[in-house]
Amino acid sequence: MTQLIKIKVIGDGDPVYSYLFEITNGMVCIKFDIHGYDTCFNEFSNQLEFPLVLFENEDEFVAKYQYGKNEKSFDRDDWSYYFQMIVYSCNTNGKAAIQIIFDNNLTEPDKNRVSFSIITDPYAIIQLGNMLKSWNPLKDKEFSWIAPN
Repeated sequence: MTQLIKIKVIGDGDPVYSYLFEITNGMVCIKFDIHGYDTCFNEFSNQLEFPLVLFENEDEFVAKYQYGKNEKSFDRDDWSYYFQMIVYSCNTNGKAAIQIIFDNNLTEPDKNRVSFSIITDPYAIIQLGNMLKSWNPLKDKEFSWIAPN
Protein backbone atom coordinates (compact mmCIF):
# COMPACT_ATOMS: atom_id res chain seq x y z
CA MET A 1 0.00 0.00 0.00
CA THR A 2 1.94 3.02 -1.30
CA GLN A 3 1.36 6.39 0.32
CA LEU A 4 2.66 9.31 -1.70
CA ILE A 5 2.49 12.95 -2.65
CA LYS A 6 3.46 13.72 -6.22
CA ILE A 7 3.52 17.23 -7.67
CA LYS A 8 4.14 17.87 -11.36
CA VAL A 9 4.70 21.27 -12.95
CA ILE A 10 2.37 21.67 -15.91
CA GLY A 11 2.69 24.65 -18.23
CA ASP A 12 5.46 27.22 -18.39
CA GLY A 13 4.15 29.75 -15.92
CA ASP A 14 5.23 33.33 -16.07
CA PRO A 15 5.17 34.04 -13.17
CA VAL A 16 2.37 31.68 -11.99
CA TYR A 17 2.77 27.94 -12.43
CA SER A 18 0.21 25.15 -12.55
CA TYR A 19 0.91 22.18 -10.28
CA LEU A 20 -0.76 18.82 -10.82
CA PHE A 21 -1.10 16.95 -7.52
CA GLU A 22 -1.51 13.21 -7.10
CA ILE A 23 -1.96 12.15 -3.48
CA THR A 24 -2.78 8.70 -2.13
CA ASN A 25 -2.81 6.80 1.14
CA GLY A 26 -2.99 3.48 -0.72
CA MET A 27 -6.77 3.29 -0.53
CA VAL A 28 -7.90 6.73 -1.73
CA CYS A 29 -6.23 8.64 -4.56
CA ILE A 30 -6.96 12.15 -5.79
CA LYS A 31 -5.62 14.22 -8.68
CA PHE A 32 -6.16 17.94 -9.12
CA ASP A 33 -4.24 21.07 -10.06
CA ILE A 34 -3.53 24.34 -8.28
CA HIS A 35 -1.76 27.52 -9.35
CA GLY A 36 1.06 29.32 -7.58
CA TYR A 37 4.51 30.81 -7.71
CA ASP A 38 7.67 28.71 -7.59
CA THR A 39 7.92 29.60 -3.88
CA CYS A 40 4.35 28.66 -2.90
CA PHE A 41 5.41 25.61 -0.82
CA ASN A 42 8.22 27.37 1.10
CA GLU A 43 6.22 28.38 4.18
CA PHE A 44 4.75 24.88 4.55
CA SER A 45 8.12 23.16 4.14
CA ASN A 46 9.68 25.45 6.75
CA GLN A 47 7.09 24.25 9.28
CA LEU A 48 8.21 20.62 8.84
CA GLU A 49 11.41 20.82 10.88
CA PHE A 50 13.04 19.16 13.87
CA PRO A 51 10.56 20.13 16.65
CA LEU A 52 8.12 17.80 14.91
CA VAL A 53 9.88 14.80 16.45
CA LEU A 54 9.50 16.23 19.96
CA PHE A 55 5.71 16.26 20.21
CA GLU A 56 4.10 14.10 22.87
CA ASN A 57 0.42 14.92 22.48
CA GLU A 58 -1.90 15.70 19.60
CA ASP A 59 -2.12 19.42 20.38
CA GLU A 60 1.60 20.11 20.49
CA PHE A 61 2.39 20.38 16.76
CA VAL A 62 0.35 21.30 13.68
CA ALA A 63 1.61 22.44 10.28
CA LYS A 64 -0.76 23.57 7.54
CA TYR A 65 -0.79 24.24 3.79
CA GLN A 66 -3.98 25.77 2.40
CA TYR A 67 -5.13 26.76 -1.06
CA GLY A 68 -8.49 28.43 -1.59
CA LYS A 69 -11.39 28.77 0.82
CA ASN A 70 -13.60 26.11 2.34
CA GLU A 71 -16.85 27.83 1.43
CA LYS A 72 -19.21 27.93 -1.50
CA SER A 73 -18.89 31.16 -3.44
CA PHE A 74 -20.56 32.46 -6.55
CA ASP A 75 -18.02 35.26 -6.99
CA ARG A 76 -15.91 34.58 -10.10
CA ASP A 77 -12.96 36.37 -8.51
CA ASP A 78 -13.07 34.08 -5.49
CA TRP A 79 -11.40 30.66 -5.10
CA SER A 80 -13.24 27.93 -6.95
CA TYR A 81 -12.08 25.10 -4.70
CA TYR A 82 -10.33 24.26 -1.46
CA PHE A 83 -7.25 22.12 -0.75
CA GLN A 84 -5.58 21.67 2.62
CA MET A 85 -2.80 19.53 4.09
CA ILE A 86 -2.57 19.42 7.88
CA VAL A 87 0.37 17.66 9.55
CA TYR A 88 -0.13 16.61 13.15
CA SER A 89 0.71 14.00 15.78
CA CYS A 90 -1.94 11.32 15.48
CA ASN A 91 -1.36 9.09 18.52
CA THR A 92 0.89 8.41 21.47
CA ASN A 93 3.01 5.73 19.74
CA GLY A 94 4.97 8.41 17.89
CA LYS A 95 3.20 8.39 14.53
CA ALA A 96 2.39 11.54 12.56
CA ALA A 97 -0.25 12.10 9.91
CA ILE A 98 -0.99 14.36 6.99
CA GLN A 99 -4.70 15.02 6.65
CA ILE A 100 -5.67 15.77 3.04
CA ILE A 101 -8.86 17.71 2.34
CA PHE A 102 -10.11 18.65 -1.12
CA ASP A 103 -13.48 20.26 -1.87
CA ASN A 104 -14.58 21.75 -5.19
CA ASN A 105 -17.18 23.89 -3.33
CA LEU A 106 -20.00 22.91 -5.67
CA THR A 107 -23.44 21.56 -4.80
CA GLU A 108 -24.81 18.11 -5.61
CA PRO A 109 -24.69 16.46 -8.07
CA ASP A 110 -21.42 18.21 -9.02
CA LYS A 111 -19.90 18.17 -5.53
CA ASN A 112 -16.51 16.53 -4.99
CA ARG A 113 -15.19 16.38 -1.44
CA VAL A 114 -12.55 14.01 -0.13
CA SER A 115 -10.74 13.77 3.18
CA PHE A 116 -8.19 11.12 4.16
CA SER A 117 -4.91 10.81 6.02
CA ILE A 118 -1.42 9.53 5.30
CA ILE A 119 -0.04 8.02 8.52
CA THR A 120 3.73 7.79 8.80
CA ASP A 121 6.70 8.46 11.08
CA PRO A 122 7.81 11.95 12.14
CA TYR A 123 11.19 11.52 10.41
CA ALA A 124 9.34 11.00 7.11
CA ILE A 125 7.48 14.28 7.63
CA ILE A 126 10.81 16.03 8.24
CA GLN A 127 12.11 14.37 5.06
CA LEU A 128 9.08 15.74 3.19
CA GLY A 129 9.88 19.23 4.46
CA ASN A 130 13.54 18.95 3.45
CA MET A 131 12.63 17.64 0.01
CA LEU A 132 10.11 20.46 -0.55
CA LYS A 133 12.69 23.05 0.59
CA SER A 134 15.25 21.82 -1.89
CA TRP A 135 12.79 21.34 -4.78
CA ASN A 136 13.09 23.96 -7.48
CA PRO A 137 10.05 23.74 -9.80
CA LEU A 138 11.88 25.90 -12.34
CA LYS A 139 14.48 23.14 -12.85
CA ASP A 140 12.81 19.91 -11.73
CA LYS A 141 9.34 19.49 -13.18
CA GLU A 142 8.31 16.71 -10.80
CA PHE A 143 8.39 16.20 -7.04
CA SER A 144 7.69 12.83 -5.44
CA TRP A 145 7.62 11.77 -1.78
CA ILE A 146 6.76 8.24 -0.68
CA ALA A 147 5.75 7.87 2.96
CA PRO A 148 6.83 4.75 4.82
CA ASN A 149 3.93 2.95 6.50
